[in-house]
Amino acid sequence: MNIVKQLITTIGKWFVSILERILFAKENEFVATEKFSWIEKIESNYSTILEEFTTFYTNNNIPFFDDISSSQKQIVEKNKWKSLILLAFRKKNPLYEVAFTNTNSIIQTIPNVTSVMYSVLEKDTHILPHRGIYKGLLRCHLGLIIPENKDTCYLKVNGKIKNWTAGKCFVFDDTFQHEAFNKTDESRVILIIDFLRPTKSKWKFYVNKWIIYLLSTSPLVKEITDVYEKK
Repeated sequence: MNIVKQLITTIGKWFVSILERILFAKENEFVATEKFSWIEKIESNYSTILEEFTTFYTNNNIPFFDDISSSQKQIVEKNKWKSLILLAFRKKNPLYEVAFTNTNSIIQTIPNVTSVMYSVLEKDTHILPHRGIYKGLLRCHLGLIIPENKDTCYLKVNGKIKNWTAGKCFVFDDTFQHEAFNKTDESRVILIIDFLRPTKSKWKFYVNKWIIYLLSTSPLVKEITDVYEKK
């Protein structure tokens, strides 16, 4: 049975790799933010997005990501990475609709947004090298609370280092191997936004959208959405 499962997985990865080559032009690790007009609005609303987070975080607990998604246990030490998920593959989290009214309104203006979450990386934490499973998405990071010593708090994508800056975004392709470091004695907080990678034709856009829908029905995603549906 394991051999059959491995064969199916291998064939699936092979098929996806072919689709990626057909659908998307080859990109670098980081994508210029100037290509996305909506990023200016996200950065201009930085204070609102941060304020709603700090107000909530002061009075409430935020779950550890490995308690929501078991696959995270492979890449980060337990109780080191917290996540507050607002949107998961287009599915809103009802737990945070009221507390994050303004932030939810802002992210709904992002074209083809799929997932959004606040990410809290505790002090002295390393998220091990990993990569996304499909090139149909791009990932944006908005810096919110960033430790003063940036040299020891950064993202490394395919060997290239990127520092977070409060109130500023950068965009990258998470299918390149990447890892995150917070070697400081402070927490690092960012907003993570996943959105559909732009395509050069409508048929490619709809094929990509269909693949993202299929991914949204996978056990890895349903594990996350099932958690907040049960609460």
